[in-house]
Amino acid sequence: MPLTKITGAPYQNISEWCFETEKISKKNPALPMRESNKRKDKETEMSANDIAVVLTTLVNTVNLIIGELELIPPQLEELQLQVQTDLNIVITTLEEHSGLIGVGPGMPAGHTTTAAGTSMGGTDTTGTGGGRRGGLTRNLRVGGRSSRQTEKERLINEILGLL
Repeated sequence: MPLTKITGAPYQNISEWCFETEKISKKNPALPMRESNKRKDKETEMSANDIAVVLTTLVNTVNLIIGELELIPPQLEELQLQVQTDLNIVITTLEEHSGLIGVGPGMPAGHTTTAAGTSMGGTDTTGTGGGRRGGLTRNLRVGGRSSRQTEKERLINEILGLL
Protein backbone atom coordinates (compact mmCIF):
# COMPACT_ATOMS: atom_id res chain seq x y z
CA MET A 1 0.00 0.00 0.00
CA PRO A 2 1.64 3.27 -1.01
CA LEU A 3 1.94 5.94 1.65
CA THR A 4 0.25 9.25 1.01
CA LYS A 5 1.41 12.66 2.16
CA ILE A 6 -0.15 14.09 5.29
CA THR A 7 -1.76 17.37 4.26
CA GLY A 8 -4.40 19.80 5.41
CA ALA A 9 -5.23 21.22 8.82
CA PRO A 10 -3.92 20.69 11.53
CA TYR A 11 -0.79 19.39 9.78
CA GLN A 12 0.04 22.46 7.71
CA ASN A 13 -0.87 25.15 10.22
CA ILE A 14 1.09 23.94 13.24
CA SER A 15 2.72 27.34 13.65
CA GLU A 16 -0.71 28.88 14.14
CA TRP A 17 -1.87 26.64 16.99
CA CYS A 18 1.50 25.91 18.59
CA PHE A 19 3.41 29.09 19.47
CA GLU A 20 4.96 31.05 22.31
CA THR A 21 4.16 34.61 23.30
CA GLU A 22 6.20 36.91 25.45
CA LYS A 23 4.16 38.53 28.20
CA ILE A 24 5.51 41.55 30.02
CA SER A 25 4.27 42.08 33.56
CA LYS A 26 5.21 44.19 36.57
CA LYS A 27 7.27 42.69 39.35
CA ASN A 28 5.69 45.07 41.82
CA PRO A 29 2.30 46.43 40.79
CA ALA A 30 2.60 49.39 43.18
CA LEU A 31 5.61 50.84 41.40
CA PRO A 32 5.48 52.56 38.01
CA MET A 33 6.42 50.60 34.88
CA ARG A 34 10.17 50.89 34.47
CA GLU A 35 12.78 48.59 33.02
CA SER A 36 13.74 47.44 36.49
CA ASN A 37 10.10 46.63 37.31
CA LYS A 38 9.43 44.59 34.15
CA ARG A 39 9.27 40.83 34.07
CA LYS A 40 9.15 38.92 30.80
CA ASP A 41 7.33 35.65 30.82
CA LYS A 42 6.92 33.21 27.93
CA GLU A 43 3.55 31.65 27.52
CA THR A 44 3.07 28.62 25.34
CA GLU A 45 -0.25 28.28 23.62
CA MET A 46 -1.22 24.99 22.01
CA SER A 47 -4.39 23.34 20.92
CA ALA A 48 -4.69 19.97 22.66
CA ASN A 49 -7.09 18.57 20.04
CA ASP A 50 -4.76 19.46 17.18
CA ILE A 51 -1.78 17.91 19.00
CA ALA A 52 -3.78 14.73 19.51
CA VAL A 53 -4.69 14.54 15.82
CA VAL A 54 -1.10 15.12 14.66
CA LEU A 55 0.41 12.62 17.10
CA THR A 56 -2.21 9.96 16.29
CA THR A 57 -1.56 10.34 12.57
CA LEU A 58 2.19 10.23 13.16
CA VAL A 59 1.92 7.01 15.20
CA ASN A 60 -0.38 5.39 12.63
CA THR A 61 1.97 6.32 9.77
CA VAL A 62 5.02 4.96 11.60
CA ASN A 63 3.17 1.72 12.34
CA LEU A 64 2.19 1.44 8.67
CA ILE A 65 5.83 1.92 7.63
CA ILE A 66 6.96 -0.74 10.11
CA GLY A 67 4.32 -3.11 8.74
CA GLU A 68 5.57 -2.53 5.19
CA LEU A 69 9.16 -3.10 6.28
CA GLU A 70 8.22 -6.42 7.88
CA LEU A 71 7.03 -7.63 4.47
CA ILE A 72 10.43 -7.08 2.84
CA PRO A 73 12.29 -10.25 4.00
CA PRO A 74 9.73 -12.70 2.52
CA GLN A 75 9.75 -10.71 -0.72
CA LEU A 76 13.55 -10.85 -0.80
CA GLU A 77 13.49 -14.63 -0.36
CA GLU A 78 11.06 -14.94 -3.28
CA LEU A 79 13.26 -12.69 -5.44
CA GLN A 80 16.36 -14.65 -4.45
CA LEU A 81 14.65 -17.89 -5.48
CA GLN A 82 13.59 -16.34 -8.78
CA VAL A 83 17.12 -15.07 -9.47
CA GLN A 84 18.56 -18.52 -8.68
CA THR A 85 16.06 -20.12 -11.07
CA ASP A 86 16.95 -17.64 -13.82
CA LEU A 87 20.64 -18.24 -13.19
CA ASN A 88 20.15 -22.01 -13.52
CA ILE A 89 18.36 -21.47 -16.84
CA VAL A 90 21.23 -19.30 -18.10
CA ILE A 91 23.79 -21.89 -16.98
CA THR A 92 22.03 -24.75 -18.75
CA THR A 93 21.62 -22.68 -21.91
CA LEU A 94 25.28 -21.71 -21.78
CA GLU A 95 26.31 -25.33 -21.35
CA GLU A 96 24.15 -26.32 -24.31
CA HIS A 97 25.72 -23.62 -26.47
CA SER A 98 29.23 -24.49 -25.33
CA GLY A 99 28.58 -28.04 -26.51
CA LEU A 100 27.78 -26.70 -29.99
CA ILE A 101 31.02 -24.74 -30.34
CA GLY A 102 33.22 -26.18 -33.04
CA VAL A 103 30.63 -28.73 -34.24
CA GLY A 104 29.83 -27.41 -37.72
CA PRO A 105 31.92 -25.82 -40.40
CA GLY A 106 30.98 -22.41 -39.03
CA MET A 107 28.85 -21.21 -41.93
CA PRO A 108 25.27 -21.91 -42.91
CA ALA A 109 24.54 -24.19 -45.84
CA GLY A 110 24.96 -22.50 -49.22
CA HIS A 111 27.88 -20.31 -48.18
CA THR A 112 31.14 -20.78 -50.02
CA THR A 113 34.42 -19.01 -49.54
CA THR A 114 36.43 -18.05 -52.62
CA ALA A 115 39.49 -15.94 -53.22
CA ALA A 116 37.21 -13.09 -54.31
CA GLY A 117 35.18 -13.18 -51.08
CA THR A 118 32.15 -14.99 -49.77
CA SER A 119 29.16 -15.77 -51.93
CA MET A 120 25.75 -17.26 -51.34
CA GLY A 121 25.66 -20.33 -53.56
CA GLY A 122 25.61 -19.94 -57.33
CA THR A 123 28.63 -19.72 -59.59
CA ASP A 124 29.19 -16.00 -59.70
CA THR A 125 32.87 -15.46 -60.49
CA THR A 126 32.75 -11.79 -61.44
CA GLY A 127 32.26 -10.65 -57.88
CA THR A 128 29.39 -8.31 -58.80
CA GLY A 129 26.45 -10.59 -58.07
CA GLY A 130 25.99 -12.44 -54.81
CA GLY A 131 29.20 -11.54 -53.03
CA ARG A 132 29.53 -10.30 -49.49
CA ARG A 133 28.72 -6.61 -49.39
CA GLY A 134 29.98 -4.09 -46.88
CA GLY A 135 32.05 -4.61 -43.77
CA LEU A 136 35.56 -5.87 -43.46
CA THR A 137 36.50 -9.17 -45.06
CA ARG A 138 39.48 -9.53 -42.73
CA ASN A 139 37.07 -10.50 -39.94
CA LEU A 140 36.47 -13.80 -41.74
CA ARG A 141 38.88 -16.68 -41.54
CA VAL A 142 39.30 -19.36 -44.13
CA GLY A 143 36.40 -21.71 -43.63
CA GLY A 144 34.04 -18.89 -42.72
CA ARG A 145 34.47 -18.91 -38.92
CA SER A 146 34.62 -15.52 -37.30
CA SER A 147 38.03 -14.39 -36.12
CA ARG A 148 36.51 -13.94 -32.66
CA GLN A 149 35.26 -17.50 -32.35
CA THR A 150 38.20 -18.57 -30.17
CA GLU A 151 37.58 -15.55 -27.92
CA LYS A 152 33.93 -16.57 -27.59
CA GLU A 153 34.91 -20.12 -26.69
CA ARG A 154 37.41 -18.87 -24.11
CA LEU A 155 34.84 -16.51 -22.52
CA ILE A 156 32.21 -19.23 -22.35
CA ASN A 157 34.71 -21.58 -20.70
CA GLU A 158 35.69 -18.86 -18.20
CA ILE A 159 32.03 -18.21 -17.34
CA LEU A 160 31.44 -21.91 -16.84
CA GLY A 161 34.56 -22.07 -14.68
CA LEU A 162 33.22 -19.30 -12.43
CA LEU A 163 30.04 -21.21 -11.71
